[in-house]
Amino acid sequence: MKMSDALQINGSCTTENIRFTFVISYAIVLSVLFLFIHLTSSAALFIVGVAFLFLSVFFFSEKEHFLIIACLIPNLFMFKQPDYQTAFLCYYITILSLKKLFNQFSFTKINFFLIAHFFVCLITCFYYEDSKLFIYTTKFILNFWFILSFSEVFQKKEIPLALKAYIIGCILAIAIGAIYSINKGILFIYPFTGIGCDRNYFTAAISPVLSCVIVLFMEQSFKFNRYIILIITTLFYFLCLILAASRTAIMSLLFPCSLLISYILLKRISFDILKKFSAFAIVFLFAALFMYVQYGDSIDYLIDRFNNDNFQSGNGRFDLWAYYLKKTTSQFTTLFIGHGIEYDLNMLAEHNLIIQGFYQTGLLGVATYIILFVYSILSFFKKYRTNFLMSYVVVFSFFFCYLSVNSYHSDQLSVLFVLSLLIVRYFHNQNIKYEIHHKNL
Repeated sequence: MKMSDALQINGSCTTENIRFTFVISYAIVLSVLFLFIHLTSSAALFIVGVAFLFLSVFFFSEKEHFLIIACLIPNLFMFKQPDYQTAFLCYYITILSLKKLFNQFSFTKINFFLIAHFFVCLITCFYYEDSKLFIYTTKFILNFWFILSFSEVFQKKEIPLALKAYIIGCILAIAIGAIYSINKGILFIYPFTGIGCDRNYFTAAISPVLSCVIVLFMEQSFKFNRYIILIITTLFYFLCLILAASRTAIMSLLFPCSLLISYILLKRISFDILKKFSAFAIVFLFAALFMYVQYGDSIDYLIDRFNNDNFQSGNGRFDLWAYYLKKTTSQFTTLFIGHGIEYDLNMLAEHNLIIQGFYQTGLLGVATYIILFVYSILSFFKKYRTNFLMSYVVVFSFFFCYLSVNSYHSDQLSVLFVLSLLIVRYFHNQNIKYEIHHKNL
């Protein structure tokens, strides 16, 4: 099989009418419904919400399902019963995966790596009788296979719809999360986490959005409606960054900033470029000043988190990682198959994607996991090579945001990974060098 065929996961590239406005409206209604579920803790309303989610399996096309997922994934853990851990959105994806699996599965190299990862994790599951790891691994394999197929399913002109869905989803997650926090009186008391979500997961899903907006906006004609989208996204992003007291979100600002600087350095200076750069500079400055004036105490707390040297603050994470590495490598068995899903109650979780995978599934599990992603990236980049190097920045932005959280076998990571690949594919064959290549979204 050719390398270029590796990602052909039975995705049909047929043109179909995507009802974007209807899909986004559905996602908004569903999000508002679960907002009321969390505000009222109503069991009856929860049953309605779950039914409303799962019945959509029969009323949307395959591409529309991905748009729904992209819009809802930033606040994944909102879609669950209050005070419970199970996020039903993940099982919604699994049902869609099974539906496609029975109709369109074929053996490819990507599927080989998925199956290899499943079987090496299965050894750990059987050895420790770990049913939770078995469920998580099975769900990840099915959902990753299904989600990755959309890197090929969408036609090039449809790709911006998926990215718009994610951008709207980030704004929606922050807005609904703020409404929930205000209602509960906790907006300025606790770090902002959306609804029912861990702060690290929430900010990891939100942080790449600014890079996503910028890399698309920079190659488009300068229009007022896109400028408004930029302003709204930037303001919401900064609000989430400050209230969540997230260092990952602050450090991830390096990616959109690098995009802006690279754009100026690599392009021939023109009035259009200066106009775009000035627009971003004004928005960033306005957002930073507004947030500092309104939320100065929150900013001071965020800065203090960089100075505290303990596990909870994160500056002691190197000691935390050393602890888990030492515990995993201390025995021959755990070195190769890990400990399963087991946590030391006296220690924090790993707070690192790779170390979490190594601790849970050992060298065999984490090696096949890394190979799966590396092969996916290299195969995709080879097939959809582009000289617009800034499009690759978004891929690294997504991974950076998830490396510092426990995102092993995470559906959020899978969805955002595919969205970053779609950006690369969108700029494939566009000879962007010195001229500004106008293309309407």
